[in-house]
This record gives sequence, C-alpha cells and structure tokens, in this order.
Amino acid sequence: MMCKKLIPIMCVLLLFASPIWAQEVSEEEAAQEGLSFQESAQQSEEQIVAEVNGENIHREELQQKSNLQLINQQLFQIDQKFAQFLNYSEEGQEFLEAYNRHVLDDLINEVLLKQEAERRGIEVTEEDEDYYFEQHINSIKEQQGLSEEEILEALQRQQVESLDEYQEIFVENSNLLVQKLTEEVAADIEITDEMAREVYEQNKGQFTDQEGNVASFEDIKEQLKAQIVQQEEANLLNDFTKELREKAEIEILF
Repeated sequence: MMCKKLIPIMCVLLLFASPIWAQEVSEEEAAQEGLSFQESAQQSEEQIVAEVNGENIHREELQQKSNLQLINQQLFQIDQKFAQFLNYSEEGQEFLEAYNRHVLDDLINEVLLKQEAERRGIEVTEEDEDYYFEQHINSIKEQQGLSEEEILEALQRQQVESLDEYQEIFVENSNLLVQKLTEEVAADIEITDEMAREVYEQNKGQFTDQEGNVASFEDIKEQLKAQIVQQEEANLLNDFTKELREKAEIEILF
C-alpha cells in the first residue's frame, strides 16, 4: 500500500464552488436548523454511513478513504470542463455516488477483517512495524533499483525528512493487522519450483528486457515465486472475506 505522502500533494485551493459531494449541508439549511455551518459540516462528517456487526463507519472515514477531494483538485488542474461535468451534472453525481459505494464496500471488508483479527487475538507489535517497514523499503530498492540514500532524497523532495518519519506514515497508512491476518489465513501456501516454472513458461514474453532478451528462470525464480504467493494470498483473502460477509450483520445507511 503506497502511502499518501508518496505522491505529490496538491496544495492549490479550488477557485470554484464546492462540488455537491463535498458539501452535504448548505449554510441556508444549517441556519434553518439553528446550527452554524461549521457545526452542520461536523455533523455531516459524523454521520454513520454503515454498521458492521454493530461497529459504525462514519462519513469522514469514507471521505478519507475515497480521497475525492484531492482527486477533484487534480482533475480541475487537468481538465476543468470534465471536472465541472463530474461534479455538477446528474450523471456525474450518479458516478460519484457509485464510486463512494464501491469505496464503502472496501471499508466494510476492512472492518470485517479487523474484527476477525481481533477475534483471533492478533496484535501488531513494534517489532512487526519494523519488520513490515523493512520489507517495504527492500521492495522499493529491488523494484526501483534505488539505494537507501536515493529513497531518502526522494522522500525529502516530498517534505518527508527522515526514514523514521516515513515509517510513521507507512504504519499509519498500512493495515498491518489485516496483513498479519492474511499471513495466518494463507500460511499453508507453498509454491514449488515446478509451479513457478510452469508460470514462467506460460508468460515468457513478460520477462524480456528492452533489448528483447528473455531472463532465465533461475534469475527470476525467487521473484516469480513471491509474486505467485502474493496472488494466491489475494485470492484466499477474497474468498475469506466473502465468507465473513455472509455471516456478518451489515447495514448500509446512505
């Protein structure tokens, strides 16, 4: 999960009126209710949008997860006409509502997995945080071909001053509890060399460099096996989540 600090943060304020999805209550409506606009906005954020086995999901969580405000800011920079259509037309509003429901579905799954992890007594320790962060950094080094110093330079360009600060951001934005649950659910996955070679033979075209040279199986075997494990974990977690949803009491409230 890449954290929100890894992409450039758009700090430009919109010069347009607030889109419908971002402003749940108008100042006039707030006045009619005897509330300040700020109080009404706060009530909107605290609005419950779903209940999962008695646990509430609030609109503020949905807004943070959907990240529509940042997306909208960037969209206005790229294509103002399309952004206005998306925010102010009936069709655009229907699309945004469908997107919010899709994001809410993901949030419900996260809550179910967190609840299951807690039921199993799974906890995330400081040692776990260090371990997963080290894995994350090593993955960046391997995939991007960067040294630790180059990673730090890239982070500093995003106003992240140290790896310690980045680790705090990583932990905050990574659902490590669900990661530990995933590892427990998928503990029996074992990928043999034969299975990896079969995938390699079926997808050789994907293992070529810019000059058309095909990487040998031995050179990419471990990387390929890790990718297969990740895919198998995702499939298992998807099936596991479906089972949790079938047993859960879920109510959508918007």
